[in-house]
Amino acid sequence: MLCAGQVPIANVHFAWPMPSTSWSEEDGAKAQSYRACTDVVIWTPGVSSGNPISLNLLPDFAAIDNADEREQAINMAWATLVSFLPGSGEKATRKKGVLADAIRRFAIKSGTTLTDLIALLADLPDGVSEDSTAQKLASEIADQLRAAIAMNPLLRSIGEPLDPRTLFESPSGKTRISVINLCGLASEEARDSFVNRLQMALFTFIKRNPSPRGRLYVIDEAQNFAPSGAGTACKASTLSLVAQSRKYGLGMIFATQTPKGIDNKIVSNCTTHSRPRMHMSSCARARTRTFRKLTVTNRLRNSLPRCKAMTAQGKRCATVASRYHHPALAVATHKNNRIATRRYWAARRLAESVGATADRGDRK
Repeated sequence: MLCAGQVPIANVHFAWPMPSTSWSEEDGAKAQSYRACTDVVIWTPGVSSGNPISLNLLPDFAAIDNADEREQAINMAWATLVSFLPGSGEKATRKKGVLADAIRRFAIKSGTTLTDLIALLADLPDGVSEDSTAQKLASEIADQLRAAIAMNPLLRSIGEPLDPRTLFESPSGKTRISVINLCGLASEEARDSFVNRLQMALFTFIKRNPSPRGRLYVIDEAQNFAPSGAGTACKASTLSLVAQSRKYGLGMIFATQTPKGIDNKIVSNCTTHSRPRMHMSSCARARTRTFRKLTVTNRLRNSLPRCKAMTAQGKRCATVASRYHHPALAVATHKNNRIATRRYWAARRLAESVGATADRGDRK
């Protein structure tokens, strides 16, 4: 299991000072079993006196065979590097285009390190970009990236180079729990950049090493990394990972106190929602509206557009088209007509009642 977050998550390796009075004997046995069977490692990026970790700024393109997935990795790498190219206007836009072309050539050649990409940009071959001054712009990009490396310690190789396998597997054979404490990263930009690089490394690792037993990736305060509406340096990689990870045995948990603040694409990809009690009434109402809308959307998708009723003899299907699609009502038999109609009006009443409740909450 891999956890990325702040101080409370980093305490998972400490034993309870005293067993809780509400614990049963079975609970105490589970706690002892957890301590005996797990190997917890705390990683501290940005803190050289702790357990620092360094990450490659680019995904491992050699591990990606699928063209669509390679394009996703190219987009993630471009989103990471373009933040180091300040400025606006026509020249800045042309630089971004040249950078995208260079990364595509770099991915085709199965490049791996930022140093190799900078060398490619410093001496850009002919035909990589159609820009008339591509070589001059690429040389300037290379200088800007060198300056960024000199100013940002996270871009230099400090600490143990990351092998994603060590985040999930322990040499002792125990279950490895890796906790990445981000408190050593002073700014939001540094945290977003680190999480983006971590997720790019996971993106390529799980494709090369799918797990039949399953792995778990937990993000604490997830609304800070993939917010709704706004963009961050790690949002694109988060969305790509949440869409692809389950195919390769990587489960994801997004922990937050403000689910409304998380991007809707992530919420819709989460099959299990755990909603504990919240003390702030405004947060509770916002959370309720978010999950009600999601629930209604799913129920309307499953119930209203096509309400199916099949008879045991003929296996014929009656379809009820909702008011959102088509008013026609197709029926196979009179019995199926009654069943389908009852289902339609039940689903419609549910949608209208929940929608009215959400509207009242908004007015408050």
